[in-house]
Amino acid sequence: MKNKKTEYDERQITEQGKAFKWGFYLMLLLLVIGFTILEVFRLDIMEYNTMFSIFIWPPYAVCVIIQIVKDAYTSANDNDLAMVMCIFVTITGVLGICLTGFVLFTYADGVPIILNGKLNIGGLVTGICLSAVGIVNWIHILLQRKKPVED
Repeated sequence: MKNKKTEYDERQITEQGKAFKWGFYLMLLLLVIGFTILEVFRLDIMEYNTMFSIFIWPPYAVCVIIQIVKDAYTSANDNDLAMVMCIFVTITGVLGICLTGFVLFTYADGVPIILNGKLNIGGLVTGICLSAVGIVNWIHILLQRKKPVED
């Protein structure tokens, strides 16, 4: 069995750097908005899992989606890994949305989107972001398979 090393070309490395930059900028923006809401205006409106999800998952999704669209997410010899990751991320995202929906609609006391006066949608944010990454990755893989092979 041949040892396959993941290698990215210079264009892919440049595109990855740009994607990380945009993900980082989005994280900074969300942290500033969150700090302003929580500390400046003294509004304690989110559960901790919601804060974590909002500050982490959208920047991750932006970073990965930019890499996928710019064809810098996987190297040329990572097709099997790309498919496995695509399946895993999509299933995890859809599962997150389904489990959150199940919890929201089976509570006897009503829908707990607001729990103890605080917004409680961390699982939903996580599920939406992971599903978006998975769907974009699926579309990219399908489009790549339709392209004619270059010699």
